[in-house]
Amino acid sequence: MTEQSTMDKITELWLSVLDIPSVSVDENFFDVGGDSILLIILLDRLQTMTDRELEPPDLFRHTTIRAQADLLAGVTKAQPARAPGRGSVLGSRRSREA
Repeated sequence: MTEQSTMDKITELWLSVLDIPSVSVDENFFDVGGDSILLIILLDRLQTMTDRELEPPDLFRHTTIRAQADLLAGVTKAQPARAPGRGSVLGSRRSREA
């Protein structure tokens, strides 16, 4: 995946999670309406998109689309994301809701 296509995919996720019409790749997630709950939702979707395991502090430190794309490009020993219900960020809640 090229850096631009990664940023495009992350942008699509941001627009969906934040329910906004547009965003710059250099805007801060929290400045455009994000909060910690939405960040966890974004984290789950990024893991699904990339099949990489990320931790919440990763996104708290990388709060722009550009920074998140750089983070994903730099993850060299990432673990595959776990299936829902098997330890993913939202999996335990989904299991209880079923």
